[in-house]
Amino acid sequence: LPSVFTYTEAVARGLSAERLYAYRDQGIVEQISRGLYRWADAPEIDQNLLEIAYRIPKGTLCLTTALARPTPAGSPPSTAPAAISNVAPSSTQPQLRRTTS
Repeated sequence: LPSVFTYTEAVARGLSAERLYAYRDQGIVEQISRGLYRWADAPEIDQNLLEIAYRIPKGTLCLTTALARPTPAGSPPSTAPAAISNVAPSSTQPQLRRTTS
């Protein structure tokens, strides 16, 4: 199994529910959220973003959220590039909203 996996993936790979829960109780795997697990010795990762990525695989973070994430140095970046499409919005594309502080 990869470092992060779902209950369904674990069962499909032959890990029984009982064994998975035993691993969780022994600290071998950590339950991130309902049905989402990671190996305890896996590299550290932002578990909130990880859960979002698994729950909404085609989701996109807004720029504010991306900028609010700390960098490896521990502080938010002072600048960040942003791409704005020059394609006319359609009913399937989200509208951009400009806000000022």
